[in-house]
Amino acid sequence: MAGQQEIKTPTCAKCGACTPVCPVYQSTGRESHTARGKLHLFKVGASFDSAYFNDLLGKCIQCGACDDACPRNLTPSADIRTWRGQQPFGNDPHGFFKFLSTKMLASPLLQEGGCQTLRALFDTLPKASGLRKRLDLLVPGFTARPQLPLPPKKSSGKILSYFPGCLAEHLYKDIKAATAILADRCGYALHTPAALTCCGLASHASGNKQEAQKLARKNIKAFAVNSPADSTSPILTSCASCTSHLKSYPALFADDPEMHEKALVFAHRVQEFSTFFVGQDGLETTKPQQPLFYHDPCHLRFGPCQVSREPRQLLTETNGLPPLALPAQCCGQGGLFHLTNPDLSQDIFTRALEPLQEHSRGLVITTCSGCLLQWQQGLARANSPLTAEHLAVFLAKICKD
Repeated sequence: MAGQQEIKTPTCAKCGACTPVCPVYQSTGRESHTARGKLHLFKVGASFDSAYFNDLLGKCIQCGACDDACPRNLTPSADIRTWRGQQPFGNDPHGFFKFLSTKMLASPLLQEGGCQTLRALFDTLPKASGLRKRLDLLVPGFTARPQLPLPPKKSSGKILSYFPGCLAEHLYKDIKAATAILADRCGYALHTPAALTCCGLASHASGNKQEAQKLARKNIKAFAVNSPADSTSPILTSCASCTSHLKSYPALFADDPEMHEKALVFAHRVQEFSTFFVGQDGLETTKPQQPLFYHDPCHLRFGPCQVSREPRQLLTETNGLPPLALPAQCCGQGGLFHLTNPDLSQDIFTRALEPLQEHSRGLVITTCSGCLLQWQQGLARANSPLTAEHLAVFLAKICKD
């Protein structure tokens, strides 16, 4: 391809460490769907200007498992993003959909307007309407109304910056309200800058580095200018995927020393939900009346976060009992992946659900808004008696008055 950016990838030893951890390979069994297979294609100079190769690039959930498993510290997920960004628009059958999705995510006004319009539409549909039930299955949060009221602002409360993420800001508003309730109990008042925008993960994953940098600049500036919180204080997050990407901002500006330094300061401030609330005073809760299972979001256990112990510790501290064992398994959501590869996404989720099939009751808890959406959709499709909830919402509901 003319004008292609060369990917300088260290030699892959073809050891296969990335193969068994790849959720897509677990579903298809195809070597070309592994990181090792794609790196081989990059090296041998395969004909990349094709819809077929674009489809191979799309068969990557960007979970980060391959990067984490590689003994040579290669980053196949970054190479795949680079190639995605170089593919001609016409090669991607989902290109227009991805373009519209990333543009909508980049505009808070479009997101909120779209959600309000859909909610208004649902309100006009009869409760028994097949269309209403279908849409509620596809996007459970659209028909739900926030149940948790925001706490009154405490004048004596310390101001804490908060990045809720797109889904908590516009769709799952109870996540934002629950986080505010928990922060209030610990003596903090949350502040979300008005100029906040999407973290940029969807643009980044699609290979649109320019758009991802644009969104990153907006967020870095939003938390540094006209904020009542200390400019060096923590920035609390409640979505694992957002957290991971926000912490990755420095890598976006590796070639821009000034922005790189600002991104480093910003990333250092970002603090994931469970790591912030572990050990905090004020979270006295009642014991839940059903079994609890914790789902590990890929973006939390891989990449810059490497968090898996703290959510379980927080559940143990507040409930007195640890959540029941659930294997760390990708749920198959992957941002836009579950929309562009629905069959693969469903197959990956089915494997995640399999260990819970024998349970007739229980609550799956996660700390990623995207994973929450996948679990709610998947459990509904499977007619499972289990339910799914965000950790913040679960804790806010069982907090003692």
